[in-house]
Amino acid sequence: MNPIKQLAGQTAIYGLSSVIARILNYFLVPLYTRIFSTGEYGVVTEIYAYVAILMVILTYGLETGYFRFTRDKENENNVFSTAFISLLTTSSLFILLISLFSKEIAHGLGEGHRAGFILLICWVIAIDSLLALPYARLRYENKSGRFATFKTLNIGLNIICNLFFLLGVPFLEQKLSGNFLTRLFPPEFGVGYIFLSNLIASAINLILFLPFILKGAFKFKPDLFRLMIRYSFPLLIAGLGGIINETIDRVLLKFRLDEMSGPMEQIGIYGANIKIAVFMTLFVQMYRYAAEPFFFNQFRQSELEFSRNYSLVNRLFIYTGLFVYLGIVFFLDVFQYFVGVDFREGLGIVPIVLFSNLLLGVFFNLSFWYKLNDKTWYGAYLTLFGAVITISINFVFIPLYGYYASAWAHVVCNLSMVVISFFFSKYFLKVEFKILRIFIIVFIAAVLYGLKSMMAFENNLSEVLFRLFLLSVFILSVLKVEQFSSQQLKSLIPNKK
Repeated sequence: MNPIKQLAGQTAIYGLSSVIARILNYFLVPLYTRIFSTGEYGVVTEIYAYVAILMVILTYGLETGYFRFTRDKENENNVFSTAFISLLTTSSLFILLISLFSKEIAHGLGEGHRAGFILLICWVIAIDSLLALPYARLRYENKSGRFATFKTLNIGLNIICNLFFLLGVPFLEQKLSGNFLTRLFPPEFGVGYIFLSNLIASAINLILFLPFILKGAFKFKPDLFRLMIRYSFPLLIAGLGGIINETIDRVLLKFRLDEMSGPMEQIGIYGANIKIAVFMTLFVQMYRYAAEPFFFNQFRQSELEFSRNYSLVNRLFIYTGLFVYLGIVFFLDVFQYFVGVDFREGLGIVPIVLFSNLLLGVFFNLSFWYKLNDKTWYGAYLTLFGAVITISINFVFIPLYGYYASAWAHVVCNLSMVVISFFFSKYFLKVEFKILRIFIIVFIAAVLYGLKSMMAFENNLSEVLFRLFLLSVFILSVLKVEQFSSQQLKSLIPNKK
């Protein structure tokens, strides 16, 4: 099979599961933003920012290390079991540590009365850290169908639990006499039910994975572990820098905004509007699931073929990302209904966040130069450089511009890392990216965005048709610039199964 077609097929399968699962999951955002106040949702946004950071720490790069050290079927089981035993040990220690100091941690976050939330989320982090490796194994074994099933099931369980706690219990309480349900599930637990639902879904997911996890003999290989840690530890630093770039703004908003502006309310508005950029996030994520094992295998087989395919895939990724970007910003008046009325004052950050997420995807695409050449420390230095930019801009400008400073900080940070990583990629991977073609398409996308912003229609149908026309112009421009023949296009489209 054409390797690009193979990658497209894998991306489509991962994408279908991710899109279905995430769309279902993000349907909870309209529910949350209509049940909870902006301040209450701010608590959820803040805590999940810490979750993202701790997830990177507790997986410490072993997911990518697993791909790097798995070369044959026999070695794969040793790599998996060694990495999993390591993750199991560190996750257990994490649970013990948080359990001992949950009250102190809650007080440190200014949520002293919510120590129970800390315990719930600590178990979620530990379980999800363990699950990272089995999911990586499914990707390595090209079991994208099973991957999709487990992911979708996890999200489905989370949704069912949320609906039960947030809608089902109050409804049943009204219909049934007595207050049995409210004694069992007190309303004052509030947003805690979001974390409880997450824990239930993750725990069931782990139970379902157990046969797959335990299918081989479990052995811990100290020599192999040392090699994996030597390779993966810089990825931990890189991942930590990356996740700080993505999430530190939620933390800094709380401490850099004055009390008069309502920091938790601002965090809630910011967090809700970030969710509107879900489709760009989904696109980047589904591509990443397929691309990482794909390019590791490609690089081992033929460097010449790798260079050709890598260049084309990078361009196709950017073009598709720009199409997603235009599709969302052109119809933002529709996507605004994704969040409650009280949260829509933050819609102005959506185009900024979308562009930032696209840049983050481009950076991921350009990060293979250090992963493939075992120069993972370079990745660590690069993301730490980005973290310094993000923290500096947020710290200085949040008091002046609020969450808009946070949104633009992501753009500046990701763009800086893209530019630097681009030059390193050209040097280490010897890839010709055909950068002029990319600039032409980016310019066309900017012109189309400008035309949409300038034009106003009295008739809604005319406006929708004009937006669809602009999207069609973009697609035709890509085909013209890349000069794809019908045969080439056919070879890139995955077969229907």
